Amino acid sequence: MTLHPDIVELISLLEKWIALLRRYHGEGHWVAWLEEDVRLLRNSDFRGVEHFRSAFGGMGSITDFSLLPESGSWLRRWHARFVNVRYGRLVSRAQALADTLYREESKGG
Repeated sequence: MTLHPDIVELISLLEKWIALLRRYHGEGHWVAWLEEDVRLLRNSDFRGVEHFRSAFGGMGSITDFSLLPESGSWLRRWHARFVNVRYGRLVSRAQALADTLYREESKGG
């Protein structure tokens, strides 16, 4: 089964996100969360989009996480600024893409 190009892109973004978390933080909770989303998406299971979207909003959400030394990151502060810009773009793109996919699915598309 061929995956929709937007699903393929979302999987790619999530895999990059996972790699950043592993490389610069060693964080476990969100890595496992995103890996589950990738697994679901690879199996053409739309729950991967729904599960991913549920990580946003509220206290303790994935958007509260950053790659800063105070949050346990291995980055030095000067390097963290640059990595967090990349991280922020990745998060924004993945969230926007998941929201678009969700809206399309909700319309029956």
